[in-house]
Amino acid sequence: MGIEKILYEEVNRLKETKRKYETLVAIYDKHIPYHSKKMEEITLEYIKETRPKYVLDGGDLLDNPGMSEFNPDPNNKRDTQEEIDLAVQYLNRIHNASPESTIVLIPGNHDVGRLERLKSIHGHGLKNLRNLEYFKLLKESSEHQKLPLGKIQYTEKFELGPGMIFVHGDPRMTPEIIGGINGPKRTADSAAYPEQHVVYGHGHKINTVSSKWSDRQVYQVGGSLDVNHKGYTHLSKYQNGILVVHYNPNTRPKPTYHIQNLVLGQNETMIIDGKEYGGYKK
Repeated sequence: MGIEKILYEEVNRLKETKRKYETLVAIYDKHIPYHSKKMEEITLEYIKETRPKYVLDGGDLLDNPGMSEFNPDPNNKRDTQEEIDLAVQYLNRIHNASPESTIVLIPGNHDVGRLERLKSIHGHGLKNLRNLEYFKLLKESSEHQKLPLGKIQYTEKFELGPGMIFVHGDPRMTPEIIGGINGPKRTADSAAYPEQHVVYGHGHKINTVSSKWSDRQVYQVGGSLDVNHKGYTHLSKYQNGILVVHYNPNTRPKPTYHIQNLVLGQNETMIIDGKEYGGYKK
């Protein structure tokens, strides 16, 4: 009877632990208005079904070509405000799919970086204008369009528990990670996160690298832009993907992270948690 009671209590404890798993969906490099409609369909379908605790946008939500010397589409007549309005409409769709989720926004070089560059070019005259702050522009657009965004968290980097951190750009964590792009507004401090799993985007490619210095992993997430857009395809072989994390902070001695670094298949579907998303609906 004593053993049965112990087993019963252990089963209940395991069930309780399982109920405490949290889910995060990380979406990188959407580059509105050059985004992938298929990637948006899949992510919204999964978000609506799973109701994750966090939906993280890892930067470059906007493409913002009007503030760059490089324009992937000269025929695009949208200005930056129109892009911001489109981004708010997209964030509102996330909110409607899962109203209880917290939307985490990390700055990228195309959205925040290009606004900061504009202010630096024009010197002190624009530096302190509040309506040139990216996150406030999103909020103002939300209010103007009467589109609620729910719970929003703005942050330079995001930590999921003590063992996992999300940034926008290539963190260059260890000597075996070669390549990537370094920049003051998009690159993590390599010495700052020695014992954490690191997730980043920016390169629009998918990769997972183990560190020989610890048991952590470094994940590069694919983009959610249209990889077939003629303005981008000549640059590199880009990939579409997202990252899904199921996280349990209560396991010992370390938190448990179940991480899926996912790629969009050639049939334009994605398998998440063993289920196919994005297929043709009958």
